[in-house]
Amino acid sequence: MHDNLISSTFGFTGPECYELCRNLSNCSAYSYFGAGSFPFGDQCMLFSNCDVLDDCDDCITASVRLDCSCGIGYEGFINHENLVRYEVDVLTEPECRRHCSNDISCNVYTYYNDDHDTDKHLCILLREMKSPITPCENCQTAPQKCVAFDECIVGFYEDEEGNMISSKGLLVSESTSIRYVSGENGCFKTVNGLAVGSGGSGGYTSSSGGLGAGGGSGHINTTQLSVPANTNIAVDIDMSGTSTALTMQNTGEILLSAANGASVSDYRYGGDGYSGGGGGAYSTSDGGDGGTDGGDGEKGLYDGGNGSGFDISSVDMKHFQLAPGKGGQHSGPYGGGGGGVLVDAVGPEVDDRVGEGFGGGGPGGSSDRSGSPGCVILEL
Repeated sequence: MHDNLISSTFGFTGPECYELCRNLSNCSAYSYFGAGSFPFGDQCMLFSNCDVLDDCDDCITASVRLDCSCGIGYEGFINHENLVRYEVDVLTEPECRRHCSNDISCNVYTYYNDDHDTDKHLCILLREMKSPITPCENCQTAPQKCVAFDECIVGFYEDEEGNMISSKGLLVSESTSIRYVSGENGCFKTVNGLAVGSGGSGGYTSSSGGLGAGGGSGHINTTQLSVPANTNIAVDIDMSGTSTALTMQNTGEILLSAANGASVSDYRYGGDGYSGGGGGAYSTSDGGDGGTDGGDGEKGLYDGGNGSGFDISSVDMKHFQLAPGKGGQHSGPYGGGGGGVLVDAVGPEVDDRVGEGFGGGGPGGSSDRSGSPGCVILEL
């Protein structure tokens, strides 16, 4: 480190450390160490050159020139849509990166080094990294320039077991932990996020021959958010709680949440939600069906729950098709659950008394009155 260290200073933020290096003609890379880093803490180190950017705890190492690699050991699918061209007999990765930086069409490259079995010294210039993405030995895929505190160029989602999920988007329907993996330290990924709360439970009383209304379906929330790379994010789909939530595990910051549908508190009246649950009735009358597409639950002898009026067709997603699920059907005097959200025409498998789709409301009745779990969608 001593041969290429220019300076080490205190009292700067990560972005300020980046600017120090960028404005210094002989600075090629920098490391910013936060208060929780070890053994260096609260320092900005500037370097004249580097070969590889290594991971570190509570710190960021990044390049402002073209002599550092911030790639990942993965390769993606290549076709006419993302291929710029092939370069053969390229002896080093920096040479491959220079080919990419000199071509206005190239944003990403994949380089196969000396030890690769079949594609030694092959440099592939790409517009983007496409799915499917698989690990590769003796290869690197990287952006043409490594820039921290900016949009990630190369990366993918992985689950808590370290399995690659997707580079474009993912649907999560049970509690887990995910992260966006990138070699570009300190970068973030802008995503369109949608959360659907879990469905509320239906109600029941045995008095007067049985009576029970349907639960409301889970509410919907959608927003654009910035997901920091290489940071664990908890997806909490809590059927017994109050919401579906996306939370930063290291800080507890909630990035996105959607309230669960209302469970039936008074067995007569349907629960409120994205779509309302059907109202209840006594054994001599019919309960109401659950609401659909943000609508109110149908009235039985008693009123159905209030729907939100939310128009699911107003949510524009590139890789997923969203549609309203049908409201659950009443069963005799018991109301049906409010309809949830179908994703690519699919939702949890339930009987026709439960609201169709993710977050469908549970039915009234003496048997299982549970709703369906919600979900989270993240799309680049």
